[in-house]
Amino acid sequence: PIFGPMAMGGTFLTDHTLHTGVTMTTMADTRTPAQVIVTMHMIPPADAHHLPRTILEVPASFAYGGVYIDAVRAALATTASVVAHGDTMEPWHLEYHVASPHGGDLIIQTEYANARTVLRFRTAAPQTSLAPGMVNTAAFTGDPYETISGTVFFGLSRDEFSFFTNRAYGISSGALQNFRDFELHPHQWLRLTVTPQLMNRDVNVAFEVIAVDGRRIPFAQAPASIVAGEQFQENVFALVDAMNAAETAMPGSSTPWEAPFYYDDPTGGGVVSVIAQGAHGVFTIAYAVASPARPLVDTDFVPYQGNVTIPDHIPTPQTCAQMGSMDALSGRFMVHFDASSTVRTSPSVVTPIAGELWGSVYRASDVTIIGPNAGATAAANFHFSGVDGRGRQTLIRDPRGNRGVAVIRIEDPKGGSDGYTFDIEWRGYANSSVNNGRFGDREKRRGRFGEIF
Repeated sequence: PIFGPMAMGGTFLTDHTLHTGVTMTTMADTRTPAQVIVTMHMIPPADAHHLPRTILEVPASFAYGGVYIDAVRAALATTASVVAHGDTMEPWHLEYHVASPHGGDLIIQTEYANARTVLRFRTAAPQTSLAPGMVNTAAFTGDPYETISGTVFFGLSRDEFSFFTNRAYGISSGALQNFRDFELHPHQWLRLTVTPQLMNRDVNVAFEVIAVDGRRIPFAQAPASIVAGEQFQENVFALVDAMNAAETAMPGSSTPWEAPFYYDDPTGGGVVSVIAQGAHGVFTIAYAVASPARPLVDTDFVPYQGNVTIPDHIPTPQTCAQMGSMDALSGRFMVHFDASSTVRTSPSVVTPIAGELWGSVYRASDVTIIGPNAGATAAANFHFSGVDGRGRQTLIRDPRGNRGVAVIRIEDPKGGSDGYTFDIEWRGYANSSVNNGRFGDREKRRGRFGEIF
């Protein structure tokens, strides 16, 4: 019902749940019978009205959608057959990808690994501009496109790799024995044909999917340089030999490695990449292939739909001096704080609020935005008293015996938000000049409350 036979017959998805709070809807594209429109919505958890937001809207063709479905069905059928006969199925990965400057990116992945098959959806909203006056508009223009790709893995020995590459890229007697309709065992659903084009010093590498009903479906093809192929072969030989030598000397001592051989024909055939890999003494080969990009008819732009209110005027924070604070040997100030919006709206806050507030009183010059300077000393005399707010406010650690840090515990037995207010009075500093119990006349200080966590 996304882009297969059911959708072609008029059966689509409507608010189909893919994940909690995320749904998919598909519909016919009235502009062209060759494609459908795929839309995804999400329900914002903090929205009291639970109004869905469109997070993606992209076109998709029946042509590539059909190829993807046929490839997945063939891979699944082969996997089931291999496993049923008691053999080991090697990993494989198939992917459909549509990219739209207006609607976003949708990737549908089906993969088999570790005896488990997974269907995965990956999405991304369209990229938006940050240019002045252009925020929340499309950042790019251009036609949308879609591709299908696949990767199959299989293990090889060094000798098998040598035979494999000589038959694939051979230019001597092997040139007459290049692969034709070769089964990439155990992935019998994907066939490889290599055609020599020695006048061009390359070979054409083509892949077909054998559908469940026997149809042969072209998937990808691209020319590969014979000269580059020989260098790739030598690179892999060197890496495999080094890995085998390390494992012989000390099992598990080899370094993981990877050697890719990439070639493409993006307009006419697609992309092919042979990826040789080694890890822990095991040598594997992966064929990663992708179809050529197919153009589509784009959808309308999908903007972000959140409601963010920006106030006309943001108050400027007042300094202590603007609030009437003066230099003094002693002083008093009132602290008022409230729970953050995160705490007030969190569904996990189901028990009474109880916590500790940490702080100290320092000289203003001893404190920066990240806390007190090294070696700074907090107030010597400190008095705390709760003033307002639900529950109890208790000083549980006096700063004089706690390296200058006061710890205040808040206990609120009721749910919901509330403000809390308390007074702090201080006198002098622990490193003040002291003469017979008196503070030195020159030790004028400015009281300041710092470090609130």
